Amino acid sequence: MINILFIAYGVLGDHIICFKSLQLLKEKYTDCNITFVGEPKFAEIGIKYAGNIINKVLPYKDFMEYTTQKDYKSVFWEDIFCNSNIIINHRMDDNNYFANSIIKKGFNWLRAKQSNIQINSSSKILVQSKIQNQNRNAYAQVSELVELLGCTTNCWQTKLSISQEQKNKIFNDVNNFFGTKTKNLIAFHPGSSSVEKNYDIEKWADIINKIIIKSNSRFLIFIGPNEKKYLSAINLLFDRNKIMLIEKEIIESIAYLSICNLFLGHDTGFAHISASLIIPSILLFGKYSKKHWEPPISSTKVIRIDDLQKANHKEIKNKVLTLAQKA
Repeated sequence: MINILFIAYGVLGDHIICFKSLQLLKEKYTDCNITFVGEPKFAEIGIKYAGNIINKVLPYKDFMEYTTQKDYKSVFWEDIFCNSNIIINHRMDDNNYFANSIIKKGFNWLRAKQSNIQINSSSKILVQSKIQNQNRNAYAQVSELVELLGCTTNCWQTKLSISQEQKNKIFNDVNNFFGTKTKNLIAFHPGSSSVEKNYDIEKWADIINKIIIKSNSRFLIFIGPNEKKYLSAINLLFDRNKIMLIEKEIIESIAYLSICNLFLGHDTGFAHISASLIIPSILLFGKYSKKHWEPPISSTKVIRIDDLQKANHKEIKNKVLTLAQKA
């Protein structure tokens, strides 16, 4: 059995991106055991929807001392490190405190791609590197570390899947809510982690209400902690008979998202989930959303605008409507 310790970073979208690396590792080392250091509620997505790629989860808040304190000691973490055959560290380690500690335990430090590397139950490998090529897509950037182990792919996109049984339950819930069998469901996520990435909710409503009229569709509007401030506006701007608010934990929200035919939103973790479910998506990216964060899959279309707050709404509306009609 090969034990892999995978140390992740960041928030929802970063975790979704990391899951591709785990999927590649599971393909290469079919009998491996992966311990994932990250945010437990996001790691659950990888366990439930990404092919059960994670065997054990450890909160990364408990790991942070190793990257910030030179002489930090912990019997718990020492045992985790010593029992690992491969340690992959995506977290920043600017002072090399963690790397130097691991190297002292007999781990080799991979710095170049090893296409023919032989890994077995007695291996001691540390893979850690700063991203060298900022022009690569974020998915490819994150996967650079598993590339050093010889993992390669033609598609860096993470793939998530929901069982048909679970989808059927969600369909029943949605159909009961609308009181009719709904064939054309569209998902909308109105917010993001920062105001600068968001398009005005009134302008989104103008676009969405037009789509509802043209296609007789129904909308699932996903509300997380960052979107609660939009609730009063949503109630005023939308026909409540045409929308269903989804205010659930992320793991359940993903199941609802999976039954939709189209996703509308911004540069968010939800957008990466939609792309990973292979749902056609239309995303608005402003000046604070870098190009390399675009999901690397053709079903996701990105409309880039220099400044979302000052953009020509008629132009954006026409672009979204055109893409929505083609999706």
